[in-house]
Amino acid sequence: MVRNSAKMSRWLSRIGKAALIALALIAQSAQAKDHRTAADTAERTIDRTQIASAVTYDRTSTPVQGTLLFLEVEVNGMDHGLAQFRLIDEEVWASRSVLQDLGLRLDDVPVASDDMVSLAEAYGQNFRYNSGAQSLSIIVEAKQLAVATSRLNFYDQDNPVAQSATGLLLNYDLYANFASGRISLDGVTEARAFSGNFLMESVGIFQLGDRGPAGDARFLRLDTSAALTFPENRLTVRMGDIVTRSTSLSRPSRIGGARIGTDFALQPYLITAPVPTFFGEATLPSTVDLYIDGIRRYSADVAPGPFEIGSGPTRVNGAASAELVVTDVLGQVTTLDFPLYDTPLLLREGLSDWSVEIGTVRQNYGQRSFDYANQLVASGSLRRGISDILTVEGHAEVSSSLLNAGGGFALASPGFGVISASIAASQHDGRTGHRFEVGYSFTTSSFNLAATLQRTSNDFADIPSTAGASFPREREIVSAGYSDERLGTFGASLVRQLSDGKERTSYANASWSRFVTEEISLSLSGNINLENTSDKGVFATLTYIPGNRDHYRASVQAHKRRTTGAFGYRRNVPYEGGMGWAVDGSYDGDRFRGAAQFDHLGSFGQATAGARIFGSNTSGYLGYSGAIVAIDGSVHAARKINDGFALVSAAGFADVPVSLNNRRIGVTNGEGRLLVTGLNAYQHNRLSIDTANLPPDIEVGSDEEDAVPSLRAGVTVDFGLAQSHSVLVTVVDQAGVPIPTGTIARTGKNDEALLIIGYDGQLFIEDATPGGRVMVDNDRSPCAFTLPASFPENTAGRLGHVVCSREG
Repeated sequence: MVRNSAKMSRWLSRIGKAALIALALIAQSAQAKDHRTAADTAERTIDRTQIASAVTYDRTSTPVQGTLLFLEVEVNGMDHGLAQFRLIDEEVWASRSVLQDLGLRLDDVPVASDDMVSLAEAYGQNFRYNSGAQSLSIIVEAKQLAVATSRLNFYDQDNPVAQSATGLLLNYDLYANFASGRISLDGVTEARAFSGNFLMESVGIFQLGDRGPAGDARFLRLDTSAALTFPENRLTVRMGDIVTRSTSLSRPSRIGGARIGTDFALQPYLITAPVPTFFGEATLPSTVDLYIDGIRRYSADVAPGPFEIGSGPTRVNGAASAELVVTDVLGQVTTLDFPLYDTPLLLREGLSDWSVEIGTVRQNYGQRSFDYANQLVASGSLRRGISDILTVEGHAEVSSSLLNAGGGFALASPGFGVISASIAASQHDGRTGHRFEVGYSFTTSSFNLAATLQRTSNDFADIPSTAGASFPREREIVSAGYSDERLGTFGASLVRQLSDGKERTSYANASWSRFVTEEISLSLSGNINLENTSDKGVFATLTYIPGNRDHYRASVQAHKRRTTGAFGYRRNVPYEGGMGWAVDGSYDGDRFRGAAQFDHLGSFGQATAGARIFGSNTSGYLGYSGAIVAIDGSVHAARKINDGFALVSAAGFADVPVSLNNRRIGVTNGEGRLLVTGLNAYQHNRLSIDTANLPPDIEVGSDEEDAVPSLRAGVTVDFGLAQSHSVLVTVVDQAGVPIPTGTIARTGKNDEALLIIGYDGQLFIEDATPGGRVMVDNDRSPCAFTLPASFPENTAGRLGHVVCSREG
């Protein structure tokens, strides 16, 4: 069937082209006649409406010369349909407009005074005219093609529209601790209220000693904030307890106030780093293959002319090499090499990241619920990609006694790495200080090197230092690593730091690790305090992971003349729910430490029980974590919800299996609902149901839905399940004879809805009402019948014979 269709398509194409040539010959005959009667008559322009759009014709009004031709044209191996030419003294000529429409540049092509071009003179041996086949072929260099650049393999940013229901959520962690005959209760609570793009949340901890609520009861508020997000603009406005933006020029601070700024988490599919692109050109139709670090990432066909290929979703870390292999239709291969460097330190050209905060510094966080300084502070930061290799940033902080400002940059080079630098100055209580930092990093698939140098004057100040936080005055960090499939992974680092009121610290570290088998790995490491060489240690760890859930570990540590041996085993809790446990122990020659913990993850949360031994001291604990959610008029108990979630509705049908991204989560409850946790905000989360075990009379609107929750909120998902009310009956008269075919029937529900009785008296009622009346306009004897008060199950709507009687 396909072969016949292809043949038919080719014949239609040939017939169409023949018709176009016939039209051209008729036009030629008419033009020749006009030329014989009046030599000075202008040439008639061929109307596009008279021929197919695949025909390129002369758009100028030049006198008729020679014989008019319409030829099938190939330019550099690409079919360009029919085009208009002239045969003058056995040479093929074309107008400037025709050649331009064929995508040819005429910069170096000789053009006659009448805007005509001799193809023999212009292209020499690079054009071929076949009079028998009425075709013409031209081959030119790629630079002579006036065609647009082909853009391939560019990553299209996916920006799904988030939806959010209105509801409340309470996460909780409750623990009871038993030690030395005392019992204490403590826990963490997180309350959320959400609606659309609005979110309000508050986190607190509580403690209750064994002497009762009158003695040791305590509740401590940690954070309370409200956020309004604008995903299409990547913008978040947050008020309450916030943390200021941290950059290479600043340290984060906890304040009570407001923040507005860029939030890339609202568009998680956005690539913020520069996206490498690769350029080339093809003279003939070709196939281009993109290799990155020797692995083929993309392959496609390209037309003659320039092309641009993006790296698509492929991301590399650090330096890499890209290679374009262009193979034309003649088998000729051209290879183009491109070095590239990809790093999150850069923003792609034109992209900005900014934040502005204002408020008062939070004091004694984790110790007091409400303790804020009186002084108002403000800070702002901005990063912008100037180009794909240069990103600049600036930062400023201000209060009644502080002014701090600075700037910096990050510059990348494919063969060199990334160099960054920043400088800042401050004035605080009449004293001026400064701070500068330079850094360098270079990374490949097997090697990495990084170094940072920071110097800060004694009088430099920022918001955290005015609140009492110490500032590192000197810092040097150097690290290097190398990875080899056979030898393993090597690493080394040196850290030196001097902070306010503290002695200088200098540590050197070296490490090595390797997988002995696919399941067993060995790691060795050692460190030494360069300021006190007696402070040194050596560590060795053997790890065995036989499956996805089991994890064994044994280690030996020698530090400060004390040797400690340790072991551990952990069986992870399965995501679908079930048991997990862990056992750990260590001995240093004097004391034994041990711990055991058991976990059970269910639909409503996770229960934990454990015990610890330290020398002669023992302790134990019990815990439970979960969530309570109020959404869509119902309340649900669930596992602890860290980000988004969805309330799945199956229209009241129980025990319907539900999966998240092809992983089964659970089944709907007696109300036909299931709360699904573990969804990612502003991302595609594919929810699906298994309809295999549903009754045959259930209609399914959709068995798969895309859930996109907003920030830490929930959505409702309805698969449109409904009880089918379609029935098929066989209508017979009182004598048992089927009602004639074509007889009209009407339902009492809607007299305007006409139903037609089919063969053998069969009548299909799409929206039937149990107990409803059906009137039949039988010419011989109008009658009616009543549908059953309830439709039987497992019959797929087939009700069998019904008797249509006059009495109804």
